[in-house]
Amino acid sequence: MPWSGLPAPTPCAACSRWPACPGPCSAARLEGEDPVQPSSFHVGAAAQASIAAAALAAAEIHRQRGGQAQAVRVSMRHAAAEFRSERHLRLDGALPPDPWDAIAGLYRCGDGGAVRLHTNFPHHRAGMLRLLGEPPATREGVAAALRGWRALELEEAAATAGLCAAALRGTAEWAAHPQAAALAGQPPLLLERSARRRPRSCRRSPRGRSRACASWR
Repeated sequence: MPWSGLPAPTPCAACSRWPACPGPCSAARLEGEDPVQPSSFHVGAAAQASIAAAALAAAEIHRQRGGQAQAVRVSMRHAAAEFRSERHLRLDGALPPDPWDAIAGLYRCGDGGAVRLHTNFPHHRAGMLRLLGEPPATREGVAAALRGWRALELEEAAATAGLCAAALRGTAEWAAHPQAAALAGQPPLLLERSARRRPRSCRRSPRGRSRACASWR
């Protein structure tokens, strides 16, 4: 949408750090606030910010290639729906088959803790059943087997066996975990240059086409 159709937003923080920033077209209007999903995490903000960042990049490439500066406006509610778009998918008017394996999902363990099992890959499914002592391959059978485990011990045993399972942790439990300490102070997203090469420009060539962006549609 051209800027003429929207009131100009406050320039983004990048404008003060990016000399080439053209100003308003690299700012986004973000509408709505969390929570929009039943989660302890800011999933709405994560969905909204990632969609806005991709749209801003596309708008800037468009501008550098001679196009009109465009606004970016992202509704958090719409972004969250996009991130759960599989819930709205219909095939010939009907719900598609469940993409999850029958025994995948959340379970309560004997100590009151909970684990999430990922068993979509056949070798993960077979390995988890083997770890649990070959119970019946049903949710009821797996739930009964897990009542003999502590959640954190199951997570550790699964990791040792090359399987995929995670114990659920509260905020304080996660803060005490070594992985939380390793992530402390790290930004949510880090971009590192993988090669010492100058970035190519996406400006149009004299023939009206940029080689760097020739494959973009």
